[in-house]
Amino acid sequence: MSNHQIFSDSATIVDAPAQGPCSHPHVAGERRGCMSIIYDIMGGGGKMKPCLSARTLLLALYVLCAAITLTALMTIADPPVAAQDPLSPDDPEYYNEDCKAGQRRRPDGNQIPNHLIPIPLATTQPVVPQRIAACKALLASRDTLQGPGNNVLNWSTTRNMDTWTGLSITNPNNYTLILSPGKGDGVRRFTGPLKGSIPPALGHVINLKELHLDNNKLTGPIPPDLGNLTSLIILYLFNNQLTGTIPSELGNLTALNQFQLHDNQLTGPIPPELGQLTVIRLHLHNNRLTGPIPELSSANWIVHLNNNKLTGTIPVTLTLPQYELHLNNNQLTGTIPVTLSSSTLFALNLNNNRLTGPIPATLPSRVTWWNLHNNRLTGTIPITLPSNLERLSLHNNQLTGTIPATLPASLQRLHLNDNELTGNIPATLPASLQQLHLNDNELTGNIPATLPSLQQLHLNDNRLTGNIPITLPASLQQLHLNDNELT
Repeated sequence: MSNHQIFSDSATIVDAPAQGPCSHPHVAGERRGCMSIIYDIMGGGGKMKPCLSARTLLLALYVLCAAITLTALMTIADPPVAAQDPLSPDDPEYYNEDCKAGQRRRPDGNQIPNHLIPIPLATTQPVVPQRIAACKALLASRDTLQGPGNNVLNWSTTRNMDTWTGLSITNPNNYTLILSPGKGDGVRRFTGPLKGSIPPALGHVINLKELHLDNNKLTGPIPPDLGNLTSLIILYLFNNQLTGTIPSELGNLTALNQFQLHDNQLTGPIPPELGQLTVIRLHLHNNRLTGPIPELSSANWIVHLNNNKLTGTIPVTLTLPQYELHLNNNQLTGTIPVTLSSSTLFALNLNNNRLTGPIPATLPSRVTWWNLHNNRLTGTIPITLPSNLERLSLHNNQLTGTIPATLPASLQRLHLNDNELTGNIPATLPASLQQLHLNDNELTGNIPATLPSLQQLHLNDNRLTGNIPITLPASLQQLHLNDNELT
């Protein structure tokens, strides 16, 4: 039965003669719809009020019944949507209104068309989307970078961005943020130090070229969001109190040439993704890093991984940096790869590890510093040493054999103590030599009659014989000759 038919039936009922009771044809019928219920409410089956007033009430209840039914159907078909949470202050989009674009005006008050600039940027430069993004991201970062006591950053929409502490904008594609105590110049100079943590929102300053947060008191992890700064050339986070692991996302920063995270409390392995970086300086030393050494780029210049807890062997396939490799003060084991012989290194520090086996017969030709002390090396000292060698530290190992008769003319420090060396002290020592440590070996023979301008001469605990030279260098500051057989 259609609604029209129901309404027609109801009309027939209420149009009945007033002297008789109104009757409903469906009271005892097989169907009881909304109108039947209305009839019951009105007292169906008994005496009813005059049908003329019942008709008005009946129409009103019919409309109400239809509205309730329609509302129920709409609720089932389209349930209400929960309200979204407002953006948090550390979300750059939260500051959309603060950094919105506005039109620059002339002194007479007229607008200059087509030169939209963010409201806090009252400069002559036209706006670019990157500048608005930087404004929002920096404001979102402001409260996380806390100074001593109160926030020392003057970042605000009431100030021109060109005067914000630590921020330098040389062009729309070149942003520099220097928040290191004592760095910077003029009104942007930062005094610090910063506390708090590194805000993830900094990863939205996409045109950032330099980020200096070093020498502060920052804590917490390094945000993976910094991996978005693919234009970054310098990343200085060293000398803080950062914890957690090094995010693998930092391997995306392929434009870097300065990458320094040293002197923190970082843990976990060195991400293999960092092998994609070709930097002048890769400084990860003085942390708590563990695990093996990953493959590194040969384009790196100076690599510091020292003073960590790195384990495993020095990879035979390790691509060496061009100038310096510092792996000292770790827990490395195994032998020294012979591939080091053909490297272009100037400095190689492998001391204070657990290395075993012999020293490669040929050392890098350009090496000036070669520190292998405090390991478990065996075998002999290579007969031929690089001509540019300035420091040779092989002490506290298990080396045997003799001291090479010819030493490089540039040698300044020769530390061979605490081994099992035999034979004589070379009769001719380099004139440049300042420190000669040969103590705690099994050396025999005489002390050379002519000594260079030494500052330190340690020959104790050997089997030396003969006389002590009558003339000793005037520059001598330390002289240890005890426990020998000198006369």
